Amino acid sequence: MTARILSSKWGGLSKSLLVSIFPVNAQGRQEPGAEVQAPTTEGSIELTANWQSPFEQSGAESKIPAIMAMLQTGVLQSYAQPMLGKADDKGLVARLAQEVVDFSKDGAGRSGMTKLNSTQVFTGAAPIKIPLTLHFRAYDDPATEVQAPLDQLARWTLARKLAADGSIVTAIKSFNQGQGFLKSLLPSEAPQLIGLRIEGHTFAPLVIESMSRPITGPKAANGAPLNVAVQLQLSSLTALDADDWSRARRGEPTQLFNNR
Repeated sequence: MTARILSSKWGGLSKSLLVSIFPVNAQGRQEPGAEVQAPTTEGSIELTANWQSPFEQSGAESKIPAIMAMLQTGVLQSYAQPMLGKADDKGLVARLAQEVVDFSKDGAGRSGMTKLNSTQVFTGAAPIKIPLTLHFRAYDDPATEVQAPLDQLARWTLARKLAADGSIVTAIKSFNQGQGFLKSLLPSEAPQLIGLRIEGHTFAPLVIESMSRPITGPKAANGAPLNVAVQLQLSSLTALDADDWSRARRGEPTQLFNNR
């Protein structure tokens, strides 16, 4: 599949230093269309796994936190000491107070935390995040080397189509025009899914969560930008597993319910 490449001229820069962003279908496979290529800085791939300790509150510290804290720090002795009385006092209160003091001494510095109640369990994973900064510069033609790839990234970020009227009005118009129930119910079109090739990996399908570019900087006589750094926040459509990482290394799309 030959794609129209939108990129600046980088001379002898190694192809391995360029990232490629291209349109994909719902199965994560590349579709015909333009492909944006650019060198990147300040890029990263963020993998997040959610782990929790469900047994953390099962210890004595969560049931009687004040007493356990006093016992662990030895503070409990200070409450029992005044009740000891004279050394030769063998009364019940004194004996009880002595038991409390001895118990407090034994408990000082000890904890109810164990490996069992601190064991974590896997509760899920978030989609991967890929923040990137792409660079474009004009060597011969600002329109094709800078403005064209910027416009393409913006079109992929924005919804492909938003219905102008409210949902009910649009539904009536669409139904009257014979567009069917589904298009009448959902008249707008979501943004384009994209894929990313970077460092020998291919991640697809992805979504562009945000795009930011400065509107100041060097410009040509006609106002076209000459040098622009674009910040993109990419995210996978779903959470990935270990097999998806291997698939990305092989240049295959993420395993989804519709591409098995």
